[in-house]
Amino acid sequence: MASNHIIPHSLSLQGAPYQIPVADLSHGAPGPTILITGGMDGDEYTGIRSAYELIEYYSKTPFPGRIIIVSIVNVPGFYEAKSLNPLDGKYPKYIFPGNKNGSSTEQLVDWLNTNFVKDADAWIDLHSGAITERMRPFVWGWQTRNKRLNALTKSIFSALDSDLYVYEKAPFLSKAARLASKNCMYLVFERGERGEQKNEEIEKMVEWVKKTVDVINGEKVKEKKIEVFEKVKYYSAPFDGMWIPSIDQGKVEKGNIAGFLESLDGSKRETITARESGKILWMKSTLSAEKGDELIVIATLKKEITPY
Repeated sequence: MASNHIIPHSLSLQGAPYQIPVADLSHGAPGPTILITGGMDGDEYTGIRSAYELIEYYSKTPFPGRIIIVSIVNVPGFYEAKSLNPLDGKYPKYIFPGNKNGSSTEQLVDWLNTNFVKDADAWIDLHSGAITERMRPFVWGWQTRNKRLNALTKSIFSALDSDLYVYEKAPFLSKAARLASKNCMYLVFERGERGEQKNEEIEKMVEWVKKTVDVINGEKVKEKKIEVFEKVKYYSAPFDGMWIPSIDQGKVEKGNIAGFLESLDGSKRETITARESGKILWMKSTLSAEKGDELIVIATLKKEITPY
């Protein structure tokens, strides 16, 4: 995966120096600026490996505009094989736009935003199942007040071969809403699970990005009705303990028991029950669970959308 197109960007976090790998690619033709990020969670390896593959591809393949690829954003988390940033215990994916005077994660996101996000017309964020997560592949986009970006998102959905699409209404001041107000589309791609590095998943992730870049650059898509899920429900651990799932990946019905959480001394037991029907996006695969951990995440409210 070595590439002479990567320029390490130096960043000091809590007094320690870190090198963030960045490839800034262009072949001279005018066009949009597309930001691609991997490793927002430091232990999601399919996304990271895909980012490096994309650097090699776009360094050799002409395209209009500019493509910036930050292959590992959360370098501190990467070196400790953790989703979060171990310097302050925060997740870069949940922070935006960051704060140059804040904690190390806030500074990291501010650096990303100031240097790359602010100039982007589209941001494709590559994720995958962390070391502790099972996951099914899906594409995640947001409905915003920007009608042009909504139409572009739907066209991209039509171009991709995902079995599962999430199309949420972006909450006020959320990352997707903030970006859309500045005419930047935000997409999340999820493939691979349990920190695995399966070549077939990396290849499919790379193909998703290539098709998305082509659509952003004006390639026409045969538009079709897409079945999407409009909401995402999170079920988190109410206390430290052992997580014992009782369902597998796939469809879940309202009232199904998703699993049980038990304290180590057996004094507490919580039944985790699906409050709505839908499909499982990802779920914790380890026995150990800390308070606040996401045990299971379910996409709900299915409907059809038509690109326009």
